[in-house]
Formats: sequence, structure tokens, C-alpha cells
Amino acid sequence: MIIYLSMMVISIVFAYLVTKTNKKSYKIVFGILASLPFFIVSAIRYDVGTDYSYRYIPDFNKIANGIDVKNLELGFKLIIRLCLIVSENYQLLFVITSGIITILIMSTIFEESKQICISVLIFFIGGFFFQSLNLIRQFIAMAIVFFSYRYLWDKKKYWMFIVGMICAYFIHSSSIIMIILLFLKRKTYMNPVVLLVGLSVIFALETSLMNIIAPFIENTRFGVYLVGRYAKGDISYIGIAINLLVYAFMYVLYRIKKKNNQIGEEDKLLINIQGLALVMMSMSSVHILFARIAYFFTIFQIISIPYFIETTKVKEIHLGEKWTKNSIYLLVILCLMVNFSYTNILNNDNEPLPYRTIFNKEKEFK
Repeated sequence: MIIYLSMMVISIVFAYLVTKTNKKSYKIVFGILASLPFFIVSAIRYDVGTDYSYRYIPDFNKIANGIDVKNLELGFKLIIRLCLIVSENYQLLFVITSGIITILIMSTIFEESKQICISVLIFFIGGFFFQSLNLIRQFIAMAIVFFSYRYLWDKKKYWMFIVGMICAYFIHSSSIIMIILLFLKRKTYMNPVVLLVGLSVIFALETSLMNIIAPFIENTRFGVYLVGRYAKGDISYIGIAINLLVYAFMYVLYRIKKKNNQIGEEDKLLINIQGLALVMMSMSSVHILFARIAYFFTIFQIISIPYFIETTKVKEIHLGEKWTKNSIYLLVILCLMVNFSYTNILNNDNEPLPYRTIFNKEKEFK
């Protein structure tokens, strides 16, 4: 974990410097330096991430040998073929995909976050960076949707969100679900009453719901998940608990903002996104695939957590605005740390440990 912790500390230091300068050229330089640790650690890894050797190397080699990989989206095949123009070394694929993910995520943090250092920290302790080491295709699609979020607020560039959605779909087709963001800005659909009813139905019916859902995916590439070891639910109680706590604190701040007539479209959209993250994580009891779908929504915590804390006049709580905000940040970070420690450290989810580099690989062959 030393390499990962060092990466995070270095990145946060330069992210802090971004917030302390007004010169655009300095911001760009510090932004690049803040992004480099994530990129380098991801790009030079060797056999880190469950699917590194299980999926991505075999797929790369098959396409290099002229063999089509039918359950691979067109966009990711294109990335592999572009890599093959330069080199037949599969490591280039991990360099390119690491660059795409890092650029899209970090540029969105610098552009959209109300508290850049906290967002960088959440990117790490929220487990998102470790997910990117394993779920490469899905995470590129997630990063594209995350990056395209900014265009939802610009009427002149609104069409670019649609373009982003199309690009994401051709990398990982499950991203099609995120088209729902277009319809979540007008009203707070994910209020506590709706969530309570929805979660009650999910846990009451559980596997029976799969009988309704199965016909919609059985003729898609996800049909393989209807049989075998993945054809079951795999509920994550800690994942549900963390998303419930994040939703609860967001909704408290949302109500304060509503009382002060501060509610806007972004508030409604972000609370709806977190509500859907909770619903999808709870649906993992029905089928394991829903936990993966939940990630499309949970990644927005990187910007939504700082957004609600920084845009709410929390002085109404009578504890002092700065003290209250810092306390909320501390509480949220502790919750995320509990989840991070359990999943990524103790259980080694996504298999980021032990960390090895391509230089270790060369030593193994000697």
C-alpha cells in the first residue's frame, strides 16, 4: 500500500497548489503534476487488477492475431487496434487506458469540484482508482459520462453530453443507463419516501425480480451472466450502508438548502444520482451485475459530496460554518475509509495488491 499512499499524498499536495494560485499557467502545471501519480502508478502496473491477465491481455492478443472478440464493444476494439499500430506489446494498452481515465477524471475534478483536494481524496478512498485498475472498459465509460456531466448545464453544448453517451456506449454498453441523467434535473424523484418503498420492494422480492429482468438481457452480451457462478445476487451490506449514509447526509444538506431557497437543478440531479446509487447497490441482492451498474452512479460522489457541503449555508446548525463543514468532511471521510479498508485492503477487491510494475516483470524472467 505504500506506493498507493505515496501516490495519493503527492497528488493532493499538487492539487492543493492548484487552489492556491490564480495564474492559469501554474494551475495547468500543478494540475498535470497532481494527475501524474495516478497515471504513472496505473500505467506501469503489471498483473494488477483481476482482469489484467484474465481478460485484457487475452483479448489484446486475440485481436493482434486477427481473431475477433465478440463480447467486446466496438470502441474498445478500436483502442486496441490503435495500440497495435504502434506496438504489439500489450502494456501499451494499459498505458493508453490509464491516460484516458486519468485525464477524464482529474480534469473533471479540477473543472467541477467545489473542493478539489477532497475530491482527489474521494477518488482514492472511495475505491474508484482501484476499480479503474480492474474494470478498465467500464471505468473508461464511467469516466466519459463523468466528464460529459459538465455539458448538462450548457445549452449551447448540451449535444456534447449526447456525444459522450454514445462514446461511452461503444466502450461499455451498460453505460446506456446513464441516459437517465437527462431526466433527473427537474424534480427530486429519489426522496426518502420513494427510496423506502423501493428498497422494501427490492428486499421483499429479491430473486423474483430477476424473472422480470432476465428477458431484457438474455439476448444481449450480458446474457452470459444469467448462468454459471455469476447468475446470483451478491449483496454488499457495507456498500449499501455507505451509500445510505452518504445519501442521508446529502439529503439533510438538501433540506437546509431548500429551506433557504437555494435549490437548483444541480442539487436535484446530484441527490437523484446518489439515490439511484443506493437503489442499484441494493439490487445487488437480486443479481451481482447491479453492483457494477451502481458504480456509474457512485462515481459522482467525487464531486457531489464537496458540492453539497460547500454550497450549503450550514451556519443554521448553530455550530459555526467552518467547524460544521470540517466535521461533515471528517465524518464522510471516515465512512469511506471504513469501506475502503474492508473492501480494498482486507478483502483485496479488484486485486490491487500486491502492487507490481513492468520492471518487476522483467526481473521475474531473469
